[in-house]
Amino acid sequence: MALVLGLVHAQDVWTMHYETYSPKTKMRELQFREDLQFCKREYDNVKEYMRKYKSIYDSLSAMGAPMPEKEKNILFLKGLGQEYHTFVTTIRARPPLPSFREIIPLLISEENLIPNYSPTTRHHEVAFTSQGGGGQSRGRSYRGGHTSFGHGSF
Repeated sequence: MALVLGLVHAQDVWTMHYETYSPKTKMRELQFREDLQFCKREYDNVKEYMRKYKSIYDSLSAMGAPMPEKEKNILFLKGLGQEYHTFVTTIRARPPLPSFREIIPLLISEENLIPNYSPTTRHHEVAFTSQGGGGQSRGRSYRGGHTSFGHGSF
């Protein structure tokens, strides 16, 4: 009741009620903007990441607070991660920055060119490679460049 005290017209009362209790609050808008800034592809494929990002963006737009197209695209590209660094650099170098609708098919094509390894798989490959295949092979140890038979270096 305290919110409407001093308001003369019914429209003012309804406007105050709407602004106070509607989901369009400044805090909710800021939360959606922050969600966009921190939205990352992580382990998602490109289509899943796009859906997740676009859902947040659409929620922001539905509130009547859409983000400018350029900012939307830059944040989307930023969230792709290191695996798409070359792609992002190439897209950002194109004047003008392509629209979201233009970026998506290019990105899906790029995804098809990148091997689909999870970060965990890459760490195992690096560990195996750094050990030089380590371990034993048919009774011979190749660590240190010498065989277990003492025949010199490998």
